[in-house]
Amino acid sequence: MIAFLFWTRPEIIKLYPLIKYCLNNDVKFILVHSNQHYSHNLDTVFFEELKIPNPSYNLNIWSWSHAFQTARILDWLDEVFNHVKIDFLFVHGDTNTTLAWWLFASKKWIKLVHIEAWLRSYDRSMPEEINRIIVDSISDYLFTPTKEAKNILLNEWISSGKILVSWNTIVDAIKLALDNIISKEKLTSIFNLNGPFILLTIHRPSNTVSGDFFIKILNYINDFACKKHFQVIFPIHPRTEKLLSEKEKETFPNISFIEPVWFLEMLALEKYSDLIISDSWWIQEEAYILKKKMLVLRNNTERPEVMESWNINLLPPENLVNIEKIFNKLNFNQQKYSNVLGDGSSAKKIFNFLNSSI
Repeated sequence: MIAFLFWTRPEIIKLYPLIKYCLNNDVKFILVHSNQHYSHNLDTVFFEELKIPNPSYNLNIWSWSHAFQTARILDWLDEVFNHVKIDFLFVHGDTNTTLAWWLFASKKWIKLVHIEAWLRSYDRSMPEEINRIIVDSISDYLFTPTKEAKNILLNEWISSGKILVSWNTIVDAIKLALDNIISKEKLTSIFNLNGPFILLTIHRPSNTVSGDFFIKILNYINDFACKKHFQVIFPIHPRTEKLLSEKEKETFPNISFIEPVWFLEMLALEKYSDLIISDSWWIQEEAYILKKKMLVLRNNTERPEVMESWNINLLPPENLVNIEKIFNKLNFNQQKYSNVLGDGSSAKKIFNFLNSSI
């Protein structure tokens, strides 16, 4: 029996091709959800859109403290999974939920399968970075998106026999989903688009640590959009939206603040956008797969190979004054696109490797 663990949008989507493989090949599995994201648009809707079963278990940890989340998950797992036999635990990511599951499973002799192992920002002020290092060190099977990623794990003294370059399951997910996205005409109607537009997402604590700093970021982006005659579509996370009053929103005439959107709608917004500005690591991947220009609102990235092979560039928030110059550089930096994330066969590679290892 396989258990898949989710907690946020990226994990649901990136594990989707593996769940689809199980459904198509009669592999027994259960789905477990920590409920870190608990709004309909950030969570439930993805199961409906992707036509995958609802989770068998919900942990309901919500947005508690790191310590309480970890302790609550360990306590819950000990109570429930003493009665359910799990052979393989599949997890993608680097949250407190991942770490708690790994600690529990390693003591219960459950085989630990880390999808997209390796991610490193080399910024240990990020809690995710610590979680990544710990989880990779105790995993039984590590599936990396690139050869460079495998080399990083080897340099951390992880056995090569545990590692497979499976490429990235997000390619599988997008290939499965693209046929179902809405047309550009329908997207234009839904979001009242009237020309070229920027897709904007901001959620990282470093960019939303204070309302003043967040508003400063929005001012730069709004001014840039006005000068370039771009409309900005901003699906805003509920936590981030609390930093703005309705009156403050009105001071950004080029920015349309909308509720979080479904996966297929988000994919359509990405596909038809003229520029993406985001601090999200997963949107960096999606922009790359869709061959979209992107500015990353961060000082570092877990995706250097993506940035090196396409029109994606770091834009540190403190450097937003130079946004036009960096954007123009993207326009003239038409590097040859090279496929570094795979061809959409990751799920098959992963299960073939596991079958050969048992």
